[in-house]
Amino acid sequence: MPILITPYSDDTMIYDAEAHQYILTLEYVKQRLGVDLAERLNTAPSDDPQMVAQFKLRQISNEIYSYIYDHNSNNEAQEYFACKLESARSVIRDAMEEQLAYELVSGSLSHFSGVNVKTGQVIEQDKLRQAIIGFDAQKKLSKVIPEIGIALIYQGHWMLPIGAKIREDY
Repeated sequence: MPILITPYSDDTMIYDAEAHQYILTLEYVKQRLGVDLAERLNTAPSDDPQMVAQFKLRQISNEIYSYIYDHNSNNEAQEYFACKLESARSVIRDAMEEQLAYELVSGSLSHFSGVNVKTGQVIEQDKLRQAIIGFDAQKKLSKVIPEIGIALIYQGHWMLPIGAKIREDY
């Protein structure tokens, strides 16, 4: 049986107990990527550039968790292990970091309609969905979680530990 943790916030990520997901901190982004995200995203001066940056980090988190959950129908098990295993926490942190780096360079496709207005061409939804998450973030999410022997994006059958209490202690 793997050692289970209680989700927690630290200087790298905060744990959002309502959404049951982690979000990178602005300080971690500055330390790891050398980017002051509030300053970088404040192209149209905002009353609260910190809020704009935190919104972007929440968007990155949502994209990563959506990508994970798109790979399996047993999202309760995926969520449980993502919250309760330290090594899964690290994988999510690293994937979010890679995704943010990707979007800072390439821009975000998460709200793209899939239609090229100039040519009228439509991009297939599956291809667009795959392009939203950068290749390096996808690779991080493919990493096997040692405690359970599968990756967070494993598409097979997920099994919860006997007695697992979904959303009761996280």
